[in-house]
Amino acid sequence: MDNQNFHFYLDSALEVKELVRDFYLRRYCSCFRHLDNLREWLLADIYFFNHYETLYNKIRNRALIVYTEPFVAVGLQRVAVVFGTNIEAIEKQLLALINTNQIQADVDSINKVVHFPRHEGNGSFPQGLQSSVAEFDQVHSVVKHILYS
Repeated sequence: MDNQNFHFYLDSALEVKELVRDFYLRRYCSCFRHLDNLREWLLADIYFFNHYETLYNKIRNRALIVYTEPFVAVGLQRVAVVFGTNIEAIEKQLLALINTNQIQADVDSINKVVHFPRHEGNGSFPQGLQSSVAEFDQVHSVVKHILYS
């Protein structure tokens, strides 16, 4: 993100800049709307068209993992609204992430709630939270640089 060529590209493609900003600000519905708007343009790229669906799914999976990380339990309706989709699609995506061990969770399909088991530690600051704080600080500085430079 500190690469000047990357910033030049972002400045020339406002939609891409908005997409990156929305992803890092966790505005996922808007982020994926921008990505959908760019779909035709990206599929026309000779180098990119074979990779679009894979990258789209990886970005979406990462966003879902990051979004659900702080929760002990969250309603599927809430997640669906944040991601601009329906409950069935979010449930299917969460189950795929659970089945591939990308997240540790249980989906209550009757009550439409996903539960994330938390393990009690020795009372120290959780390692996952430590890394999240460090990641947030890094992302915050990058987003600040993009928005205000």
